[in-house]
Amino acid sequence: MSIVRIFGVFDGICAILFILTHFFSLPDKALFIIAGYLIIKGTLFTVMAKDIASIIDLICGLYALMIVINVYHAIATTLVILWLAEKSIVSFIRLG
Repeated sequence: MSIVRIFGVFDGICAILFILTHFFSLPDKALFIIAGYLIIKGTLFTVMAKDIASIIDLICGLYALMIVINVYHAIATTLVILWLAEKSIVSFIRLG
């Protein structure tokens, strides 16, 4: 399994957890894990590749931290879910 597919699986899991957070109350620990993953991945790839997708991942991670302190909006959450789901799906389609 390639690293792109592994990241795709993790992005899909994050999208599902954001969906669950949108409709239910997840423990803060789950949101910290999501935030940590997205912030680390976003920062690492922003420094290495300097691409917009990594910056958006970083923003999604920071948004997960905002949800922990009850600062969120339905439209922003939906955009984050769509972004992560799209990245997950594309990582599997691209590699066939």
